Amino acid sequence: MIINKRKYLRGLSDAEILMLYKKEQWTQCIDEFFQRYGHLLYGVFLKYLKDKDAAADLLMELFGKLPQLLLDHEVNQLKGWLHTVARNEALQHLRKTNKYQRLSFDSLTTDSLQFQLAHNQTNDVEWLEGQLQRLETVLFKLKPDQQLCIRFFYLDQMSYEQIMTKTQFSFKEVKSHIQNGKRNLKILMEQYHTNENN
Repeated sequence: MIINKRKYLRGLSDAEILMLYKKEQWTQCIDEFFQRYGHLLYGVFLKYLKDKDAAADLLMELFGKLPQLLLDHEVNQLKGWLHTVARNEALQHLRKTNKYQRLSFDSLTTDSLQFQLAHNQTNDVEWLEGQLQRLETVLFKLKPDQQLCIRFFYLDQMSYEQIMTKTQFSFKEVKSHIQNGKRNLKILMEQYHTNENN
């Protein structure tokens, strides 16, 4: 009989703990996975949600679901699998909370993409993440002031007044950077899609 399960688990590999959990369903196995990967998964949630409290809440929710998820799925490489699960949870959370509703790609991209995002008609998390990654990629090609204002307005949901306070730009400058950035972003996104398809 193992008296100190936690100490015993520390000496095992992820694969060994997974096998043990599926057989014995020790709650200490989940605790050990939290110790090993909790901080990494918190980083994934923070990357997508941009909110420390929301990221911490989602991390706790994931580990609440994890016991059943591990029983229901065949997991070959735990770290990669957890990363994928966390990313999908984060994207689903964003969709549920309409985080990207304001960024309905209002004239930023192709009509098809704009329609699907605006009307929430795609359930393909991988596809959605791909679109958001493309957006991140082309954002870096904008002029710095345009990129900053686009990020603040669309992604961080800030008002013109908040952006003015944050950047010290005038109202006219903020409006110009957003309008020009949006126009340039549309061009860049369409070029990105064209290059991908060639």
